[in-house]
Amino acid sequence: MKRIKLILSAAVVLLATACTGNGGLRYAETAEQAIARRAIERWDFLIAKKPEAAWEYLTPGYRDTHDEENYATSMRNRPVKWDKVAFKSVECDAAETSCLARLSVDFRVRSSLGMVGEISAQKEIGERWLKLDGGWFVLPED
Repeated sequence: MKRIKLILSAAVVLLATACTGNGGLRYAETAEQAIARRAIERWDFLIAKKPEAAWEYLTPGYRDTHDEENYATSMRNRPVKWDKVAFKSVECDAAETSCLARLSVDFRVRSSLGMVGEISAQKEIGERWLKLDGGWFVLPED
């Protein structure tokens, strides 16, 4: 009887592990899935005014040649307020090492015309994502 309880307990633990998340097993993300996930994560940090966290999504080369504090200050002091982002699509080169992601960003900006106030708009943007050291990183245009 003890042996049956032990086997049953082990089976329950294995079943519970298999049902949580990915069951401890990793699945290979496609380039599109990885870029979509990382692009949304990065923009969520920018929307939440956490540019230091968004910094980690930039290419290592960009981070090596730019100052993190200046980047964070620049992102915080922009006249635009980002509200929401949605992933649209991604197109990759044949080797899947460079991809162009398309995102839709909802934003607000204060008009320079005194009585107009704040203007809300949406814009589709493109971001260049590069696969480096097994991970995906965005290469800013500036």
